[in-house]
Amino acid sequence: EDHEETGGHLPPLFDEEDHELFAGLAARQDLRVFIVSGSSKDLLESCFGQYESFSLIAENGFCLKRAGPGQKFRPFCPQSSTEWMAKVKPVIELFKRCTPGSVIEVKTTSIIWDYSGCDDEYGTFKAKELMHLLALSLGNLPCQTMESHDSCLVEVKSLQVKKGLAVRMLCLLQEEAQEQFAEVLCIGDDDADESMFIDAPQTAYTVKVGSGPTNANHRLPDAARLRHFLSILVKGKAGLGTTSVINGDSIAVFKSIDERTNNVSAAPEADDSEGDPLAFLQDQEESAEFR
Repeated sequence: EDHEETGGHLPPLFDEEDHELFAGLAARQDLRVFIVSGSSKDLLESCFGQYESFSLIAENGFCLKRAGPGQKFRPFCPQSSTEWMAKVKPVIELFKRCTPGSVIEVKTTSIIWDYSGCDDEYGTFKAKELMHLLALSLGNLPCQTMESHDSCLVEVKSLQVKKGLAVRMLCLLQEEAQEQFAEVLCIGDDDADESMFIDAPQTAYTVKVGSGPTNANHRLPDAARLRHFLSILVKGKAGLGTTSVINGDSIAVFKSIDERTNNVSAAPEADDSEGDPLAFLQDQEESAEFR
């Protein structure tokens, strides 16, 4: 999950339960954990730096800190072009001046206009106006524009830097080293994560957390169910795509959407610690294609 850093927002603090999960994942010798985020490297370091077995990828793939003691962030996509920022920044600054309460955050490979502090109706109107103006003015520049209604953000970022490309590059590097990942699991909850679901290997397990259209082939309804699934990985040797035995119980960790069609109507129990974390995947008909 990406934590917004614009407009003076403080990222939510992880609670003790979260850190227990992180520590448990870090202790698994058979897992390699990559945190792929749009957040800055400083924020990732403050949140996950204590887990040396985690690899951290900041700013949607621009820089990478590999797992291991003493590692530092280094460029992961050094060929990305940011010349377009000189043209885009004045346009966004103009909208900031005429939209009270809005703020701008400039990252290495992106510019974000945050209108969450504005009047809702006026901020939405100005966001649509900005998106239209950018679509007309950017032309063939190597950047793309995205709007998040939920987060009240308009972001312009380099085409060469996105989470999906980072995931693809990581998998290719493993193949070149003849150390292919046995299985790949990608989990995300916002629009920027859709590129991971698209560019991940065809055999990867992709999971959307929350509602809305998606390219992922599985869904978890909320963060609570995500924590439940991660706890299964921590407590046992759960494999993906097979039925695994955890604490003496048979748990089908992942199945295809078709296999689960007849199972999604059942209501979860109050205490489902021994159930299937993906047993209540929502119907994917509404999210067959991300738009």
